Amino acid sequence: MAILLTGGSGFVGLNVAEALLTRGATVVLHALDAPPPAALAEFAKLPGRLIVLQGDARDTAALVGHAATHGVDRVVYGAAITAGPKREREAAARILETNALAAVALHQALADRLARFVFLSSVAVYGEAGYGRPETDESVEPVPDSLYAISKHTVERSLRRLRDPARGAATCLRLGPVYGPWERDTGLRDTLSPPFAVMGHARAGRPCVLPRPGLRDWVYARDVGEGIAAACLHDGALAPVYNLSGGAAFTLETLAGEIAKRHPGFAARVGTPATVDLYAPADRAPLAIGRIGADIGWRPRFTPASAVADWLDWLARFPAFAPR
Repeated sequence: MAILLTGGSGFVGLNVAEALLTRGATVVLHALDAPPPAALAEFAKLPGRLIVLQGDARDTAALVGHAATHGVDRVVYGAAITAGPKREREAAARILETNALAAVALHQALADRLARFVFLSSVAVYGEAGYGRPETDESVEPVPDSLYAISKHTVERSLRRLRDPARGAATCLRLGPVYGPWERDTGLRDTLSPPFAVMGHARAGRPCVLPRPGLRDWVYARDVGEGIAAACLHDGALAPVYNLSGGAAFTLETLAGEIAKRHPGFAARVGTPATVDLYAPADRAPLAIGRIGADIGWRPRFTPASAVADWLDWLARFPAFAPR
């Protein structure tokens, strides 16, 4: 078994690679840029086998060739440009090609030989539909309102149309708000996570001012990697789409409080002017994760306290990844 992981050098991609390698899988990691040397050294200690390839996810012919060469039978498509308004105006075609068209093209080129095609979607697809309810399950009809969200939803709808219901090989995972190990500015994400920003303020000893407490179903990156790996390696049929998030909402202020326990003198408060961007004027409803729990058996295992403890211990080992 070999798994092709596109976008494998990014924040989520590295967590997915680590989780798969921990399970002994062969991971064909494909990305525009090579993984950081620290990640390569860490992954070399794991029982799986890592093959690193560089290239553009829009080059479907090259990816098909790599899949044939390395005996790929599963794909995790994680290549994406997380664009803000400025990049949307300047690079709309590239965003749609990378996030959507390339994913559909790769699925169609490899569909007959794959046991699983996992597309990494996002909570962003829900748009306005994700507000004003106790929680959002997969039956809620998305209202995507950015090119990033539109591109993700385009793939979801396309794969639903093209998938073989009997096999259930293609599935989409709508990821919640991720934070934790391996996050860094790669140039392809215009919205680094708010917890990353809070951690940067804590480590630099700067004042940390939040625009509001920030109630969300924050999900730790290791949990996300393990959930994606579980879906990828699952042998039975899966539903077309799953939410994958923290399961329970807590505030960014709470997370900052856990960070403060390990950084004496640091504190976060709600006020103005804010020094942390939450990227939205209000907090959306948490994602319901009962479907993925029932079908795959995955649930997040990290609490805010255990996640912060793990993250700070990880940053002590990999100081180059510490937020500035």
